[in-house]
Amino acid sequence: MAFPKRHLILLLALVLGQTTQAQEPEKPVTFRAIAVGGAVSSLLYEMAPGKPVAVSAGGANLSRPYPRPPGGNLVFYREVPPAKPGDKPARVPLANAHLGNEGPYLVVLAGSHDRVDGPRVTVLVFDDSWLEHPMQTARVFNFSRRKTVLQVEGQTQELPTAEAHLFPYPAGKGAMDFKAAFQEENGWSLRVVSPRGVIPNTRLTVIITDVIPTPDEPNPTGVNVTDVFDFTPQPPPPKPNKDVAYIARP
Repeated sequence: MAFPKRHLILLLALVLGQTTQAQEPEKPVTFRAIAVGGAVSSLLYEMAPGKPVAVSAGGANLSRPYPRPPGGNLVFYREVPPAKPGDKPARVPLANAHLGNEGPYLVVLAGSHDRVDGPRVTVLVFDDSWLEHPMQTARVFNFSRRKTVLQVEGQTQELPTAEAHLFPYPAGKGAMDFKAAFQEENGWSLRVVSPRGVIPNTRLTVIITDVIPTPDEPNPTGVNVTDVFDFTPQPPPPKPNKDVAYIARP
């Protein structure tokens, strides 16, 4: 059965396009980590059975990029000394999360210490792509246990716990006005009145956390505000597939 010439050209173009897409290497999916409530260390996860990857996260900077495990199931654990000499270290699972196929991701590790269960880690995963957090913007995360109302450059935004909001950099200014009030037992309290500096051609992550309790102050009301700048160049937009962009006329 003979096909018209234009049908053959279209079929050839589609085959070439599929072949080109199949040959393109898949972009590796990565995540970076940051700790709230104190630095988190000695964490491990596996890229493959018997191939652990050590993760270290501080509260002042983003960690280096880590590769996503196959399938996206991210299980953090710690190793403790074996019960018997000569045995392998025991594995203590701490937390798990799932990472999708796109990325990159921001993994927030919230460390705490329970009197009964001991050290614990809560994991929160956020889309950290340039579409979600573009250049010249500040993304503010509220990791306080209290609901927060932000006022940034005159824009007011309510921010519940474990949520974020995006604010554009102010035009022609080296800092953005920043205020934060917190909902407490006796009403709203203004706790933060401090401009946040901005740097051109960056994106800024602002982390709001509660002051860590101490024996002398078990229920502190103060907050910490941490600024983390990302200087990574924004990737170029994807190139169009030239093999299927043009179809010859019959």
